[in-house]
Amino acid sequence: MSTITRSTSPRSEDPAHLHERLIVICDSGGHRFAIDADCYTGVIELTPEQAANHLEEFHTDNATIPVISLAELLSHHFKTEFLSADGEKSLMTICIGDQHAAIRVARVSQPTTLCGSELHAVPNVARGNDVSGLIKGIAVIDASSDSAEAILPLIDLALALGYQPKNEDGAALHLHQMPEHKPVTGRRPQPRQLLAFVPEEISHEDCDNYVFCLPVSTIAEVTSPLELIKLPFGSEQCIGYVLWRQHPVPVINLGACLGLQQQELPTEDSKHKRRLIIARVSGNRFVGFYARHQLQIIKTPPDVERSPHDEIADRPLLGVFESEDGRLVFPDLDGILEGG
Repeated sequence: MSTITRSTSPRSEDPAHLHERLIVICDSGGHRFAIDADCYTGVIELTPEQAANHLEEFHTDNATIPVISLAELLSHHFKTEFLSADGEKSLMTICIGDQHAAIRVARVSQPTTLCGSELHAVPNVARGNDVSGLIKGIAVIDASSDSAEAILPLIDLALALGYQPKNEDGAALHLHQMPEHKPVTGRRPQPRQLLAFVPEEISHEDCDNYVFCLPVSTIAEVTSPLELIKLPFGSEQCIGYVLWRQHPVPVINLGACLGLQQQELPTEDSKHKRRLIIARVSGNRFVGFYARHQLQIIKTPPDVERSPHDEIADRPLLGVFESEDGRLVFPDLDGILEGG
């Protein structure tokens, strides 16, 4: 027999928790997503016979409601193949405005609280196939874990369905937002020390031509690779996320972001030796990228001149400079994150 359970959990009225929100966690098509619980009204567990069939609508005692597969819906929006949703046995019932529907998923959690500090904005470079803006943010579900289930995309279900959302104050998003990026003009103070590195993805030819570097003051940590969490809307420029010190950090393919020639896929030996560089960017954010294990601290050359006719000067760079150590390349990590 089908059963329905409904949430009765109230929102906290404590001013210290005004940025809290209720979410439910859904599994569908081999992926896991977070969805605002504002539209959630309950869950219907299908019988084995019902779960074996393709359902376009579901009949209750009071109404007939349309059934929509979450995997098929998001696969269409993200233009990404999901695993088959056949046999998924839960229907999450929702109400958005005056629209009612049942979203078919493999399983759905009870509503749980998400603090404002646990919801992070998605940089443009990480959106990839999310051209409609369905991802409202990246939610940190379990900051103590480093598994692939530690962070989840928060889906704008109303936008995905084309429904009109309810006009409620509780629908406001409170994200760790970043200030507008403004290119630096004029002469900038020169850092005293630089971290010179070799991006893992860039060909040996380009590595011989350039010395890639960042000010040491912008480096948060150089670490062994952490577990890479891949999301279904990824891009060539952003290969996934890592959970670093309770922060969801996008990991970029620096070579692709700079439009440089890519080397062959890294071997297992090079993957073992590579380092993950976590760098600070504006808005109290972080970005990661892989580098080969040859890292070096160098002093800022006393005399450097901007290279006026360099072939990569139009890429997202803070500058290309000629020095005795070679041609120094400073990636613009803020520009990369926001440019997409």
